[in-house]
Amino acid sequence: MALMQCCIIFRFKRVRLDRGLLGVLGLLIASEAASAQSTLMQDDWETQSVCVLPDGSLDQLHAPGNDTCGHMRKLRLGEMPNYRLSDWPSRSDVCPYGGGPIEKINIPVQVQERIRNISFYTARPDDTGCRGPYVGESIGASIEYQDRNYAFIMGSWSPVALSQFVSPLCSTYPEQSERYYDAWLTGRMTTNPAGTEEMNVSSALRTGSTLSACPLHYAVSFTTLTRAPFAYKSGKIFLSSISSHFSTAAKTPARAAVGTAQQRERTYLTREFGLTRWEKWSREDWRSPSGGTAQSQARQLVQRGRCSLPYQDHDQAGHALSYGRIVVDADGYHETLTDTLTHETHIWYLTRCEDFSNIVYRGVPSSMLEEARRSANPQFWK
Repeated sequence: MALMQCCIIFRFKRVRLDRGLLGVLGLLIASEAASAQSTLMQDDWETQSVCVLPDGSLDQLHAPGNDTCGHMRKLRLGEMPNYRLSDWPSRSDVCPYGGGPIEKINIPVQVQERIRNISFYTARPDDTGCRGPYVGESIGASIEYQDRNYAFIMGSWSPVALSQFVSPLCSTYPEQSERYYDAWLTGRMTTNPAGTEEMNVSSALRTGSTLSACPLHYAVSFTTLTRAPFAYKSGKIFLSSISSHFSTAAKTPARAAVGTAQQRERTYLTREFGLTRWEKWSREDWRSPSGGTAQSQARQLVQRGRCSLPYQDHDQAGHALSYGRIVVDADGYHETLTDTLTHETHIWYLTRCEDFSNIVYRGVPSSMLEEARRSANPQFWK
């Protein structure tokens, strides 16, 4: 299945990829018991957290990750966060408030009796001297949720189109939002096996705001899930749920494998902020429709200086992939991946990256929250 234009998480500029991504989380459907809802909320990896004072009120001066944050809890329905998550400016950018050209919030939104998480983005093309790669379209969002097993992205929205990620559960729930469960995984809610978990995941990309019929066929994507400490661009280390979604998978029933995939998207979730970082990697022989190469995009990325060293995967016995050490040089960030069965080897380049560990201490206007709510297509809350 072809990647979405741009990615699930970023849809400010249309860039044709091999399959669509990205962006993250809700809490629990209202029909479940309140006790079960409370349990899931305690391990919510999609909604951003806030600091609270001893009297239980929001601490307006600090954000999670700050040593002076005495107690942390999840943002609640209707609350206004006191900070925004921003990417980092390029070396040539002069952005106000110390942020980059894109800001976002990860908030819970309720429609009827169900709660989902919206990871909502705004670009800032009107700020003098602050020019990012997404100038032109100013808003975008991903709709996210988590059940008892996985965190996942249900779909994404932009002024261009609404995209839906449909799973084989559609045959059981053709008209309910469960049809979008477990199609694009971003983490395991239960305890991860030691190291990295590999699997093939079936899904189908659909666009448009109407509820479509269940797909007759599903694409299979190779997916890896891990949980590990990671050092972000801010220099701070957070326990992170890290997933890699390859554009295809090998057609080998014996095991999960990458096959001919030329792209992968990686998401990083933290309990502190929700979706905190996104990466796109391209294989050495990938070409964009405009003629750009993986190598040229990787060089531009490292020259901008907007991201830090990516997470280093580790080899595990019996796994489909063997990972070389990530190298950073004038050609960008790159690593060598080897299929342990076929021994086929390719160099993969980090071609796009947004690290949202840059905390901007300014309030979120009610208009931004209302715009996020308006982007909530009811089909994801059925």
